Formats: sequence, structure tokens, C-alpha cells
Amino acid sequence: MFAIMLHMCRISDPLALWNAHKQSMAEEYLHAQRRLASNNTLPFSEAIFNRALIYIEDKLLTFPGGLPLKDYGLPTPERENANTNHSSREIAPEFAYHVDLLRSTVTRDEAALTEDQRRAYDAILHSIESPEASVIFLDAPGGTGKTYLINLILAKVRSQGHVALAVASSGIAATLLTGGKTAHYVFKLPLNITRYENPSCQIGKNTDRTTLLRLAKVVVWDECTMSNKKAFEAVDRTLRDIRGDDRLMGGLSFILAGDFRQTLPIVPKGTKADEIHACLKSSAKLWPHVTTLRLRTNMRVHLFGDSDSGAYSNLLLDIGSGTIPTNPTDGLIEIPCGQHLSSLHDLISAVFPDLSTKYSDTKWLCKRAILAPTNEAVNEINDTLLTHIPTLQIVYTSFDTTVDADDAVNFPV
Repeated sequence: MFAIMLHMCRISDPLALWNAHKQSMAEEYLHAQRRLASNNTLPFSEAIFNRALIYIEDKLLTFPGGLPLKDYGLPTPERENANTNHSSREIAPEFAYHVDLLRSTVTRDEAALTEDQRRAYDAILHSIESPEASVIFLDAPGGTGKTYLINLILAKVRSQGHVALAVASSGIAATLLTGGKTAHYVFKLPLNITRYENPSCQIGKNTDRTTLLRLAKVVVWDECTMSNKKAFEAVDRTLRDIRGDDRLMGGLSFILAGDFRQTLPIVPKGTKADEIHACLKSSAKLWPHVTTLRLRTNMRVHLFGDSDSGAYSNLLLDIGSGTIPTNPTDGLIEIPCGQHLSSLHDLISAVFPDLSTKYSDTKWLCKRAILAPTNEAVNEINDTLLTHIPTLQIVYTSFDTTVDADDAVNFPV
């Protein structure tokens, strides 16, 4: 807002306005510096105010006709110092991890790796340390411990004092990664990327985001199979530019993870062929240079010896790989069924035996559930289960109006 006011409003005394409110504008940088130093009592300093000035000036320079701060009568920020102390809100969080805690996590989790996880882990770490630029695709079907392995790789790199960026194609996937963010946020990808023939990321050359990408040792991109190939080509084009390196991804190691058997990029009003054409494998610029590693050990089978889960996992892999036989008449796949029960009563008795005496045992209840395809079936099962619980059933009737009509604005529709 301050940058917009400087640019558009012809403030009479910008320096006085800055001096009056600079602490409010710089409080995020103070917070980042306190986290970095593990000291919540650090006061404001000129270095912190300098970071705020850099941010304001960067914003001004993105406006058409925007001028440096000195042209508005404000101090000129010292950019060299700002780039070396890592105090910006973009960079500081990547240096704020507890190294000793990360090292203990790595020591613990490395010992629990399966054989194929260990092979992938060693190969990925070797590629990160190699001076050659590399892009690795981790082909990991559901249940093979992909997220566990990715977080371990992130912890390993960060425990060595390096910057490891964790991104994902969706917000939900990003929350599962330590320090994860969406790819659109980190790389400033255009939202309408499919409209451009050769899109690029909206990252300026003199920004904290650029500095962060130059400092990065590795980028991990989870659920990459959901993203359009143009997103990866845009990132490649942008990184080559801002890192001044014409190698693949600007010489930055990339770990891509996902499963092409699952959701491909969504193409509005597109056909299956359009979706396949939009996926990463169809990128003639990138995919020929990608090395593929595979995870195949199902963790539920590995940890608990669940043979049924193993059979089901293998069935999903066969369907995704197109190797399962189909009916020659209609082309359908016959999925083998498991144990059959003759009635809903038998199903409830099998899943919730002795419910009338164990209904108050929360640990017992948390270990069992019945899944149903429709709400109608769910309601029927719930009603039947409630009849087995020997307590008084109470129905609480809700209101759809408020006592005071003016109070309605305080409640969601």
C-alpha cells in the first residue's frame, strides 16, 4: 500500500510517513530475524528497516514508470548487505530449521528405509551432490512411502546447511511436505498458462525470490503429474535466465515425484488425448533428460504383513500399467472381490462385535469403520448402529433463524 501511495498519490512528505510507520512495515522482517536467531527479544535494527525498503522499492519498480526510492526522498536501501544476511521473509525461513533436530531425524528415518527407498535415496543424494544438473522423476504409486522419502531428503539437505525447496502441484499435497508450498506460489506461474505458447514465471531479477532460487540446492516437486508440461518448461526457461546457467533447470537439481497412473493435468473441455499431450511425459524439451527411479514396496504390506492390501496394491498397478486382462466382449476389467457377507446385520456384527458393551471405548472404535458408496447407505448403517447402543437417544433440533434479525450477519448461511 505504501508503494502504491508513493507511485499514485503524490505524498507531500514521504520520509515523514516512512519514519512514522516503518516499524509496522518492517515487523515481518523482525519476526523472521527473531526466528533465525532463536531470540524473541531482538529489537528493530537498521538492517531490518533496510529489508522493508528493499521490498518497497522492488514493488515500485514493478509499476509502469516506477522510480527508485531516492526519487521520492526516501533512503536508498543497501542491497548487498540484505542479500548476505538472509533476513528477508522469503529467505529467512529456509535458514531457520533446527539443524541438530534435523540430523537426529535423518539418523532415525534412514534406518527405516526399505530396499527400493534406499536405492532411490542414495541415487537422489548422489545427483544433488553431483556438479552435473539433473532432473529425477520418482515414480511412486500410492502407499509406497513417497512422502516419507521426500521429507527425509529435505531433512538431509537442510541438515547440511543448504536450501531445499519443497513444492507441490496442489495445496493439500504441499501441507504433507516439511516447509511445503504450492508450485504456483514459489515459481509465480501464470494461472492461465495454457494460453501461452512459451510461458515464463513472473519473477523479477532483483527480488528475494530470485535470490532464494539462486541459493537453492535442490527443488522437490510432489504430485508433478498433475501439472501441465508448460509449467515445467516455464520454470526451466526462468531458472536458466535468473541463474545465468543454460543447463537444464539452470543447473538446479530437481526431484519430481508422482504417479502417471493417477490424475493427469486437467484440460477444460479436452479429450483424453489432450490430457496426455499436456502431461510432463509429452514434453520433448524436458522428459528425454529425466531419469526415472521407482518405488514399488507397499508400506502396509511391508510393516504389517497385510496380504490383502498387497494383492489390492498389485491390482491397481496392473490396471494403471495396462497389463491386466480385459473382457474381450465389452473391454471391462473384472475386479476380484474379497470376503462376502449375506446381510447388513452380518457386516455390522463383523466390524462392531459387542457394540452394546464396547461403545464407550474410544480406542476400540477408532480401529474400525464401515465405508459406503452413498449417503443413503451411510444413514441406514448409522441408524442400525445406534439401536445397539443402550443409552437414551437425544435429538437436538437446529434453528434456521436468529432471535434478533440483525444478528443473522454473524452466522454463516
